[in-house]
Amino acid sequence: MEELKLMGYSIVRASNPPGGLTLDAAAAVWRSLRYGEALSRTAVVVDGEEDLLALVALLSAPYGGLVAYGFPRLASVYVKSERAVRIIVRDVIRGMECAS
Repeated sequence: MEELKLMGYSIVRASNPPGGLTLDAAAAVWRSLRYGEALSRTAVVVDGEEDLLALVALLSAPYGGLVAYGFPRLASVYVKSERAVRIIVRDVIRGMECAS
């Protein structure tokens, strides 16, 4: 995390459980892409599992924006936030079970 700070990133922290999406974590991603944080380089550091937060990022990113996420030591994935992708992501999120 210190490396990110040295490279000029603002750090936003969030907590998220495996296989789920918390409102707090989703809001952290949304704020980092939609408000003042979007004007600077921002890293969302997640305590827990971050994989499903890529869906939130795809809905929150400006049209044409790239969302990058990775599989440690394996690969990186880049997805462009565009209308067709947002429709698919929205449907996926709507189909998820809500935690009680």
